[in-house]
Amino acid sequence: GGPRSADGGTTKFSFEDRTAAINISGSQSILVPWKQYSDTSDHPNCVEIRVNSDTRQDQTFVSSSLWSVGVEHTSGTNAVLKLTVSDPTGSYSVTSSQFPFYNDEYTQIIVTRNTNSFNVYGKEAFQGRIRSEVSASLELEGHIWQTDTTLKIGGYNFTGSVDEFRYWTTPLSESRMDNHTLMPDAIDGNHHSSSTEDLIYRLDFEYPKDRSSDGDVYIKNVSINEGYGEPFATASGFTSISE
Repeated sequence: GGPRSADGGTTKFSFEDRTAAINISGSQSILVPWKQYSDTSDHPNCVEIRVNSDTRQDQTFVSSSLWSVGVEHTSGTNAVLKLTVSDPTGSYSVTSSQFPFYNDEYTQIIVTRNTNSFNVYGKEAFQGRIRSEVSASLELEGHIWQTDTTLKIGGYNFTGSVDEFRYWTTPLSESRMDNHTLMPDAIDGNHHSSSTEDLIYRLDFEYPKDRSSDGDVYIKNVSINEGYGEPFATASGFTSISE
């Protein structure tokens, strides 16, 4: 962006931005509906979450009884991403190479499914560039990814903040993952109408509220596409706050 300079180049365009996130620790969790979308027999094939934590321990960000994604602490500020998926005979896991995670910066975590291929990506931006990224893949025939009815954000050993949570009908291309890492509010997908067709669930946590049982436990799905039919996620176990 910005006006062209005399030599034909461009100048950097910058602007102030603010965002809100939800803090989660201990047994606190967000319960998100997990089901078929529209009139298809398919569940979402891409789950995207943006997390920040400096608590150096193993952590689970998203889980159901059938699959989960999180990190395992290795040493110092380093961790590995871990994706676990089940089939009728048991659970199978894959881990990435280690990368800096516990550094008070947000990391974009994306899980994609393409038939029997599962992929997990972790990307972190710093000063306008992606400074660390890892990935891992798992092949699993006969998986039961679709069977459960609820995903849980937090609720076990996650201590940190969540800025965005999204379902996409199709796996995002890695170039779109990069753009979301660099620009967290971006909702572009693989084609020009993805933001209204493929993005079927989005929690952006932009309006700070008391999420205890005495406050407002219903977190609005702000996706433009309302075809998923689930207008809210539910906050569970949060303590009351006065401001």
